Formats: sequence, structure tokens, C-alpha cells
Amino acid sequence: QSVWRRIQTEGLQHEYQTDPNSASWLRCIPVLAFLPIDEVEQAFDDILSADGFDSRALEIANCFEDTYIGRFNSRGHRQTPMFPLELWNIHQGTVDDQDRSNNQIEGFHRGFQSLIGPQVPNIFRFIDVLGQQQMMKETEVQQLIEGHEPQPKKKRHQ
Repeated sequence: QSVWRRIQTEGLQHEYQTDPNSASWLRCIPVLAFLPIDEVEQAFDDILSADGFDSRALEIANCFEDTYIGRFNSRGHRQTPMFPLELWNIHQGTVDDQDRSNNQIEGFHRGFQSLIGPQVPNIFRFIDVLGQQQMMKETEVQQLIEGHEPQPKKKRHQ
């Protein structure tokens, strides 16, 4: 998402959508998240030094390097990026079949918000809803302990 926002900020969304060469270079950057951590820096450098690298993507690559990879300092070592590789790299999580998003958290928040209601809650309503949530979760845990299968999630899109 941050790469796409940067593409828009730089005014390259038209090129991204219409020019296959530009799009291929710009798509290489977010794909780095799927590489093993020890291969990301070299792959990033390979992208920048490859023949035919679209110079219009350089500003996006620089921003990505500053934020996620770390730029080389005068001694030839990479500076610490704002977001270290271990934080955003999802290679091992993908190999281990782990969730790659926070959709479950967002789903909980949406459900919790629907229990509270659209108005701004007072502290007593908030505490009451927290208590309801706790009772529901304790019931679910007890059912699992007793050997009951969890309720299947309803599929919204089929």
C-alpha cells in the first residue's frame, strides 16, 4: 500500500496502469517482502542496477530504500531503516501459512463497534460491552475445552 501511495504521490499511476515496462519495475519493489530476509537487500540492489530500470521509478525506490531497506552511509554500511526488514518481511510467515493481514482484528473491531452502536458511548456502555465480549469468549473457550468444534465462519463472498 505504501508503494502504491508513493506511485500516486509521484504522479506515476497512469504509467503504472498503461506502460508494462514501468509497471514491471514498480511491481518488483513490494514483491521484496516475499523474499527471505537475507536476500532482500541484494535483490533490491539488483533491481536498481538492472538494464532497462525505469528512471521514473527511482524516486519511489529511494523512498522505499530509506523507509524499508536503509540507505548506505559513507562507510558502506546500511543505515537503520524506519521499518526494519524483520517487521515487514512476510517470507517466513507465508512459508508457515500464517495470516498476512490484520483482517481478524478489523473484524473484531467492526463487531465490537456494532455492539456499542453508532453514538459515542459513555464509559458505562463501554464497560458493559466489554463484559459481554468477555462472556462470549469464555463460553467459546469452554466449548473448545469440552471438545466441541468451533462454529464455522460465514463466508461473505462466494
